[in-house]
Amino acid sequence: MTATAMPVPRALEIVGMICHRSFHASGLADVVGNLNGISLAEMIEAKRLVEAENRKPSIGGTRTIHVVPDDSLIAAAYALANYEPSHGAVVSEPDGDGLVKALAIVRLTAAPPQESDHG
Repeated sequence: MTATAMPVPRALEIVGMICHRSFHASGLADVVGNLNGISLAEMIEAKRLVEAENRKPSIGGTRTIHVVPDDSLIAAAYALANYEPSHGAVVSEPDGDGLVKALAIVRLTAAPPQESDHG
């Protein structure tokens, strides 16, 4: 059995859901969609397909370019969708200064900063 290729509209939807999580953290957008059940491989494939769409030539003088997430944003969105908040780190490593860098999924009581909060 061969794997079915991901349709471009689905790739655009997945990439949009990933990017909206970054926009939400900056106070620029509401979170759209649910990434639960979407594998890391699917997220990476979605990015690849959207990048391919972005490279297509214009038709009739018009062209649409879609925002694509960096691989580190994909990894963060995947972790957020697949790990429950806790009081411990998901992963960590020594920082070299006697400290430890850690990635944790936590719940925040404050809303992301709003436009008026930026000064």
